[in-house]
Amino acid sequence: MAMTGMGEATVRTAPYGTWTSPITAAEAAAAGTRVEWVGFVGDHVW
Repeated sequence: MAMTGMGEATVRTAPYGTWTSPITAAEAAAAGTRVEWVGFVGDHVW
C-alpha cells in the first residue's frame, strides 16, 4: 500500500509474483537473521 498526501492508502494490484519490494535480497541476507522454524505444505518447505 502507498499513502497519499491526504492520509488515504491506495492499493496497487500486480500479478502473482511480480510485486515490488523496498527490501532487496542482498539486504535480507545481510540482516543475519536465521531461520528458526520450518513449515511444510504438501511437497513445499517454507
